[in-house]
Amino acid sequence: GILVNGADLASRRGAIDQDAGAGGGSDAAQASVDPGWPDGGAGADTLPEAAEEELEALESIYSNEFLRGGGGEAGDGGRGSRGGAVPPPAGRFALHLSSSGTGKSQRREAQLRWGYAPGYPDAPLAPRVAALRGMSGDDAMALTAVVEAKAAQLAVEGCVSVFELAEIIKEALEVTASSPASVAAGS
Repeated sequence: GILVNGADLASRRGAIDQDAGAGGGSDAAQASVDPGWPDGGAGADTLPEAAEEELEALESIYSNEFLRGGGGEAGDGGRGSRGGAVPPPAGRFALHLSSSGTGKSQRREAQLRWGYAPGYPDAPLAPRVAALRGMSGDDAMALTAVVEAKAAQLAVEGCVSVFELAEIIKEALEVTASSPASVAAGS
């Protein structure tokens, strides 16, 4: 399973599967799992100031991985999806994240998706994690639960959260990519 901050996400799968009514499907070689996009969120013309500042920073840090809804990707002239990444609808945003594995069978990819709630950062994001390569749907659901909890914690503190959520996902992708079992399962 995926380890995040020392906790095995596999231990969360049973409860998550029951809540979601999902069954099985923990094949690590699964190519893509699309959880859809978060509901709600502020429109591009009503983004909280903290969100606008955070988006500028994210575009700078993740220029080739950042996707802005309704306008294509930043840094790439608006080219469409790549590697299974789905462009976001208007008012939503995404980061295409991957492990540093060099071989295709070792590389793991996921997409962090979010929209900003009015009142952000005091109101939490509703993030979702889409599994793109080398990650099971169960792992994506468990990782979504971890980043949702972290987003809620950061909102209580009044802190912007996307960069920290992205780091949690990247850490999980690295741990999964370096796991002999997940590499053996391959994609």
